[in-house]
Amino acid sequence: MLRFIGGHCSARECILSFEEVQAHLAVALLKEDSDVEDTPSDSEGKQDDSAVLQLVRILDAFGIVLPRLPKRKKTPSEILRPLVDHLAATIRLVAQIANIQEGKDIIASASRFTASLSSWADGNEDEQTQCNLLLFEFICSTLEMCSRSTNIGLAQLAFEAQFPRFASRSGPSSSSSVDEDIVQDAVSALAHLGLTLEDYLKRPSIGSLILVAHLGRHSLGSDLFALLRWILTSLQTNTALDEILAILLTSLGQLRATGDTSVPSQFVIPLVQVLGPVAGCHPDAPTRHLVFRLLSITLTLSAPAIRLQLLRDLLSDSEALTPQMQVAAIGLVREATIEALSVPEQSPPNPFASPILLREIGPMVFSLQSSELFSSCEVALDDFMQSPEPLRLVESLTLLFVLLKRDLENRTGIRDNQQINDIGLNFLAPLQAQMDFWKQGQDSNDNDSEHSHNLMQLGILDMWLERTQSAVQDISEGFGDI
Repeated sequence: MLRFIGGHCSARECILSFEEVQAHLAVALLKEDSDVEDTPSDSEGKQDDSAVLQLVRILDAFGIVLPRLPKRKKTPSEILRPLVDHLAATIRLVAQIANIQEGKDIIASASRFTASLSSWADGNEDEQTQCNLLLFEFICSTLEMCSRSTNIGLAQLAFEAQFPRFASRSGPSSSSSVDEDIVQDAVSALAHLGLTLEDYLKRPSIGSLILVAHLGRHSLGSDLFALLRWILTSLQTNTALDEILAILLTSLGQLRATGDTSVPSQFVIPLVQVLGPVAGCHPDAPTRHLVFRLLSITLTLSAPAIRLQLLRDLLSDSEALTPQMQVAAIGLVREATIEALSVPEQSPPNPFASPILLREIGPMVFSLQSSELFSSCEVALDDFMQSPEPLRLVESLTLLFVLLKRDLENRTGIRDNQQINDIGLNFLAPLQAQMDFWKQGQDSNDNDSEHSHNLMQLGILDMWLERTQSAVQDISEGFGDI
């Protein structure tokens, strides 16, 4: 009915009527939001469906009637500006209660609305430019508010392109969709306005980055650095995460592949500080893994001194990061150390291949994080295995073993007599004493499946302790031969 009225009745009267319908919908949604605790749960679905359907009809009706509106006292941009502002405010309210499919319906209707006005201001270049900008911002805000409906797994595809070896074992994110790419409707509508990728980047927002990602061109090169503000907002609010991660993985991966070292620290530092918590706390496990590998790429693009400081922060920030993320950070230290030791000594030296590494990282890694846990050798094995400490100790022992075996020139000072003695006294010896205590009582609960599993995990820790102590013994014997 609205479509019929919009196509045949007085355009000005239709506009007034449709604005009144839109205003009533917005008021009803605001009232419903304030009374949400008093609303029976069995009636919510019906109300939500009605709101989305009304919004779609309103957008379609405006798309029909506006091109028919005579251009008299007001210019097209003067008419359009308050209208799209009110529509965007209503979309924000409806998007909060819309499901994924309903969000796609909203994007589709907003795209139809935009395309229908592509030639409304023809004949006046300035007016056409202003209208195009208003419609572009309207599309971008709609995409941002309905971003849950734009996820088609772009980040997973970008991740597999950067890390082919993980492709077979990393399934798609639990939130990804195999449906059609609804953002292409928005891209097509903006193409009717003559807007392209370059126009999207001139006015960056989370919505414009969604458009960029769905264009299929994810690698932005140095253009990426100017987008930091919106990238951080996306990561911190979990908005359009699929698209932002796809852009970051492809762009930073390309910079790493070309050996580009021009990535500014003003970009790397805040990005790492945000990626760390996301990698540790995001509810979707594949996404956590993906963000962690992105964190690794970002760190490799930073200057060695900054990379060391960022890793030190990751290891020590117990408030912002989960214990599991702090454990994983030791693996990132190992990556940086192997990378630094694999090239000839430089001037100035890479801190990961110098005594700076042990001075800055050693006390946090080569130590017993909970000293009281090992003070009496009476802690129960099952209690210990339920804590993050076993994984941390395995990562720490692995890093120590790598240093002992790789740093044959003693660039880090790991082979110094005093360093070996300190690590043995404060780290390896107390750990070995506790391991001996657990081994003595390992037969007491053999029938307990959980205890048996803990013993198996303990065997992994024991293996790395034995390997590391053997490497230390080889070096210690070398001291005796001097």
